[in-house]
Amino acid sequence: MLKTIDRIEYLDSIRGIGALIVVLSHYETFLPLISKEGKIFKGSVAVSIFFVLSGYVLSKSLKCITRLSLIDLIDFIIKRFCRLWIPFAAALLISLSIHHFSNKINITLNSFSSEYVERWEQKVIKNQVKNELIEFYSPNLLAPSWTLKPEFYNSIILVLFILVFKKHTLYLISATILFSYLNTITLGAVQFALGSLLYYHETKISQIIKNSKIAMPGIIFIVIVIFIPQNIISLTSNWTILGLLGFAILAFVQATKSIQSILNQTVLKFIGKISFGIYLMHWPIMFIILPIFHKNLKNSSLSNHSVWCITALICMLITILVSILFYNLVEKPSIQLGKILVNILHKKTLWSILNA
Repeated sequence: MLKTIDRIEYLDSIRGIGALIVVLSHYETFLPLISKEGKIFKGSVAVSIFFVLSGYVLSKSLKCITRLSLIDLIDFIIKRFCRLWIPFAAALLISLSIHHFSNKINITLNSFSSEYVERWEQKVIKNQVKNELIEFYSPNLLAPSWTLKPEFYNSIILVLFILVFKKHTLYLISATILFSYLNTITLGAVQFALGSLLYYHETKISQIIKNSKIAMPGIIFIVIVIFIPQNIISLTSNWTILGLLGFAILAFVQATKSIQSILNQTVLKFIGKISFGIYLMHWPIMFIILPIFHKNLKNSSLSNHSVWCITALICMLITILVSILFYNLVEKPSIQLGKILVNILHKKTLWSILNA
């Protein structure tokens, strides 16, 4: 059975920071600070880190398992599905409601990007919503959920690969090759594999980093690379390179107590705790809040840059508040439901054995 591991809270903080970067990335997509080609904030970097973290944490939970039964795998799928799909479905329905309401608001869209205008004006078809819910994927509706399908599938396949390939270097190579040919779940495959590789070779990697003293300079270098406008450097548009950046960040953090102590700050851990809600809910909130506040601030004497920053801050604060509610009202019940369903499954299985 999959082991329940103690949470490493500073890793949650990394998720939280990543979620905030995604928020700013989408904000800048809708209302460019420089230009769409020269974006400062890159959500793809954060998403890549999410995948590496998932590979690492899942591998940690599988450490003591030498044999996985069918019932264990079903348990895992049920819990994973409830953890990801139910919050996704809730966020999508909230997004659609907001979209329906927003169409009644008269705003000036001149300041916004073509992507924002397109989403504002699009008509949502019922069959499209049904398909998005069934396919666990929403590329065109008002929720940034395009990463959830690969997150779900990659995590299941990671379990199988770890159990099949006892030599983890072989596992990494095999997983990467396999995912290269499975186009529907290619996204995030390398990151999951790298996260798993980091866990199983963490001691050696950490020792190398400590001996060479490259963790802090490495973090600073990666942060600089991440925030260089995209029209200057296109490095962060390559998913393989993104995977390596995510791997490096996590490796540096795991090898450096000073970085861990920074990430263990209460505020960052709290943001990490509600990070999934931030990721799911910021888009619909931003979609309707952004034009309302931007329009009012635009009519003031503030500079364009000040309007951009104040509106971003307002969107961020509202997103955090809503995410707290979302965590308590949607995420926690979803996790609990997964546990209940697993218990029911085990009771039914036991009952069927006793009556066989």
